Amino acid sequence: MEFKNLLMLLGTCCCATLMAQTQQPEKIMDKTISPKLQPVELSGGKTQQAVKPGQPMLMAPQALSEAGEMKMRLDSVITKDANGNNSMLQYFVYNDKGKEIKREYSYWNAQTNAWDTPYETYEYDWTDYGYVLREQVKGIGYGRRIEYVYNDQRLGIEQVIYDLDTDGEWVESQKGEYSYDDAGNIIEEYIYVWDGTEWANSAHNTATWDSKKRQTSITSYAWDGTGWTGNTKTDYVWFDGPRDPNYVEGTEAERMTYRGEYFWIDGAWHHYYIFENHINDKGILIGQAERFYNREYGNWAGGDVWDGRLVFCMTWEGKTTLDEHDNQILSETYQCLPDSSRWILLGAGTYDWEYAEDGSREGVYQNTQYTYDGDYNKTGESVNYRTYYAYNADNKKTWILDQALGESGELESLFEEKYTYNEQGLLAKTRVWDWVDGVRTPTSGSDITFNDEGLAIETITYVAESTGGGLQPLGAPRKDGPEITEEDEEGWVNSTRWTCEYENGTLTEQLGYRWQDSQWQPNAGQSVAFDWEYPVEGMIIPEGWHAPYKIDEITNYTGDGNGGWIEQQQLYYYTLQEIKGVEECEAGNAVYFADNTLIITAGENIQTAVFDLTGKQVFSGTDREENLGHLNQGIYIVRCSVDGNVSTLKITIR
Repeated sequence: MEFKNLLMLLGTCCCATLMAQTQQPEKIMDKTISPKLQPVELSGGKTQQAVKPGQPMLMAPQALSEAGEMKMRLDSVITKDANGNNSMLQYFVYNDKGKEIKREYSYWNAQTNAWDTPYETYEYDWTDYGYVLREQVKGIGYGRRIEYVYNDQRLGIEQVIYDLDTDGEWVESQKGEYSYDDAGNIIEEYIYVWDGTEWANSAHNTATWDSKKRQTSITSYAWDGTGWTGNTKTDYVWFDGPRDPNYVEGTEAERMTYRGEYFWIDGAWHHYYIFENHINDKGILIGQAERFYNREYGNWAGGDVWDGRLVFCMTWEGKTTLDEHDNQILSETYQCLPDSSRWILLGAGTYDWEYAEDGSREGVYQNTQYTYDGDYNKTGESVNYRTYYAYNADNKKTWILDQALGESGELESLFEEKYTYNEQGLLAKTRVWDWVDGVRTPTSGSDITFNDEGLAIETITYVAESTGGGLQPLGAPRKDGPEITEEDEEGWVNSTRWTCEYENGTLTEQLGYRWQDSQWQPNAGQSVAFDWEYPVEGMIIPEGWHAPYKIDEITNYTGDGNGGWIEQQQLYYYTLQEIKGVEECEAGNAVYFADNTLIITAGENIQTAVFDLTGKQVFSGTDREENLGHLNQGIYIVRCSVDGNVSTLKITIR
């Protein structure tokens, strides 16, 4: 939902990334104990997703395996230089349950014709059920260790960070302590720092949660040397109605309807701010408001800067009117006067839509601003912004032309965008122009080709011909338009080109080129040789592995400047290992699994989570019976909390 008289929406740039990299552990050296309890932030006036009550400790991604099972184990990765000589070694060690316990990085010494002593070493200890107990890194002149403690429900209740001192001894640095409610949400945390002799207070935070595990409050304190001083306090309310019809899965899981914030003044909390989202019974955002408390008048009319703590303190409310198609036709923004005597209309935006029989539409948005004198009497109005839109039958934006009030006092064009989609509904062509001295000037564009599975196999980007081509920043595609004409194709020159190849739906090669001397010059790329007989579920691999199958070899490419490629290889070495499996808790008589259905026969407060063998959570629920037949066939781990008692069992979806 757009409130264009208050918000400017910014595009985001897209960039290509390579599909596989040398495996790197989580950077223990960079870790500090930051508060796990954080406020739910608002940005851009949009509704936000609630902070999820995650565990402060690290859960291993491939923690669970069948006892006695033979698995392919990755032992080492050797990186070669462009001449085929050894360059770097990654070496991995595992325990008998297939968990990584050590990782070493070494460089090749050409003089000794051997690998040097590792320059960095990572080590891990694990619980019987696959949670990390200790992780540490040692390098030349530095080191860091983190130790974890869990309660009977396998929730992290403590973590301590140690640093390596100049004598090679581990010295305490930071500590975090955590408490939970019956649903596994963090409700309190203390953070300490080591002052050389004892743990000193640093931060104390508390939170509350609703039955859907959404944060409803956060209160944060800092230690000032003698006592706790308030830092932040925020309350939240969440919308429980239907989704917006245009909701995209995974983008806004929950919608905030209320956010209240407090200042800490003279040892007490003072409520100074309210943000509201107004959502109709269809789940569509139809209004927003910000309210600031005025201590002089004792109301929420704004105008009080709270002794310099605030810069913006205007109480305002935005309202949107929708047509029968649920599209905006009017947006209005009102300001409340500080004495709460009345509201004045600051601006209004109107949308005029024309609908076609195929479901497409075109329209124009026009924003009008109103001016007032010192006594808030209206003195004038002016149209300062206008936008033309076009949408296709799939409600995808196909054209946009923005105009704003210029120095001449007339509306002048700022930029224009056109976007077309292929028969699969995928964005296939983009063109963006800016107006320079009144002339429409090419800025950025792209052509994207897809295979039958909807995967991009070629992307070519364009810039203005006047730039001479080459590597130029690509403006972010925003939306698509009336058919791109022959005239629209004038003034462009090639910039970059990416080609992609796939097998089994997996990206196996990506090559990038830049336009130079009227031809495509190799720039950068990568190819991966997978062994399709070994999916990741059947392997013993290091922590943080992301490839979906066993990798035999990776080749990295860089352009040689003469139209060719310089190659650098990474070779992967494996052996087979029999593993003993990870200890399971007895599920007890209250939890059963049969015919792809999880059945809980006793208890009231039920929280169920299902994980695949990579450690990824694939399902959660709160019902006594959960049909899991929608999951892919295979082995899963179920973690079920019933009235605070946790059971873990292994299931097979058939």
